[in-house]
Parts: sequence; C-alpha cells; structure tokens
Amino acid sequence: KEDWESYNKGDNQDLMDRYFFKIFVKAGDKIAQTRSISQKNDEQIRMLRGWKIISNYFQVRLSQYDIKTKATFVQMFSGMANKLMEDGIREAFATGKTNITPEMTFEGKIIILNIPYLEEGDNARICQVIFKYCWQKEVERRITTPSDKFVFLYCDEAQYFVTRNDPQFLSTARSAKACVCYMTQNINGLSRYLGFNKMNLNSFLGNFQTNIFHQNGDYDTNEYASKLIGK
Repeated sequence: KEDWESYNKGDNQDLMDRYFFKIFVKAGDKIAQTRSISQKNDEQIRMLRGWKIISNYFQVRLSQYDIKTKATFVQMFSGMANKLMEDGIREAFATGKTNITPEMTFEGKIIILNIPYLEEGDNARICQVIFKYCWQKEVERRITTPSDKFVFLYCDEAQYFVTRNDPQFLSTARSAKACVCYMTQNINGLSRYLGFNKMNLNSFLGNFQTNIFHQNGDYDTNEYASKLIGK
C-alpha cells in the first residue's frame, strides 16, 4: 500500500496510466471477484492462484527493492508491456474478450498468426511468441489417448520466434502427439536470437529428427550438415 501511494504522488503520476499499474489493479479486482464465488471450479482456482502471485509480487516483493532497482524494473517492464496496449495488439490480447484459444487445435482446427515480422517488427514477435508459448503449455498439459488428434507447429523464419522454452518443448513434443517444423536461414540466426552457446544450440537442434538442408552460404550451417551426415 505504501509503495502504491508513493507512486501516486509527484513525478510518478504519469506512470499510473501505464500497463504495469493496470495489471496491478486488475490483479486485485480479479482476486476479489473470484473470492466472492462460493463454489469455485478448477479453472477459477487456477486463475486465483495466478492473480495472487502477480499481486504478491507488486505489493510485497517489489516494495522491498531499493528505489533504483524498482525504477529500472518499472521502466523495462512498462516499456515492453505497453506494446500490448497498441492498436491491433490490444484488440487481440488485452480486451478481455477471447474467441480463439490454443486448445482449438486439439479439435483439428488450424490457427494462422498473420502478423508479418517484416511489417510489424518487434510487435509481431511479441504477439506470436506469446501465443506460441501458450499453445506449447497447453499441448504439454494434455493427457493424450490413441484417439486424440495430432497437432503441429509450423514456423517460417523461425529465428524470429524461437525462445529458450523450445528445447524443453521439443524434447517432449512427440509424447504429446505434436509435430514441430521450423524453417530458418542458418543456425547462426538461431544463436543470435536465442543467445545460445554452442552446447545449447546443438541440444536444441538435436531434438529435430528430420533435417532438410538447401543451398546455403553459411559456413557453420554447412559444417553442421556435413558432420550430421558423416561427411
């Protein structure tokens, strides 16, 4: 409470409109709303737990940091999260109205994220990575049966959309009846966006069972291909 009031005064007044504080307020509202429900289902319990974590971080942990650390966090987080409030992105992710979910692919539906990186830049990457991550988590959660449909993740220019979560997902994707197809220019592009060292990169690439190489001018990619097929 003290921390909240300090931001509500003086030079920090302009921060009140930022996405950082909107999340803080919404977390409190969601907790109050969910607590008022006498008989909660599993989804409501899970949501309540998530909002409590958010609220606890902003009210307790963040208030324990010194002012410089706190200011740095606010600037970094709000600079990233405010992108979700821009036209188009806000409509897709932050209106509270959802008509499309990752689980729809379990029914055989195909979801296409038509947000070109070369047109939208970082906003395209943020949107698609968010949805991809949510989809991967839902795939990992589901308990499959022989009658369940297979699902797939098909990604062109994959270097823009890979994350450090991908190696873990790839290692268990087969048991979740998920097929992953990534296309990229060269392996150095993956290293650049993932920040992988050589060992981590090889671990990531080793999860792909079928590799197709086309004409390529990148030395490291061609050396990797040569070693993979035994020269």
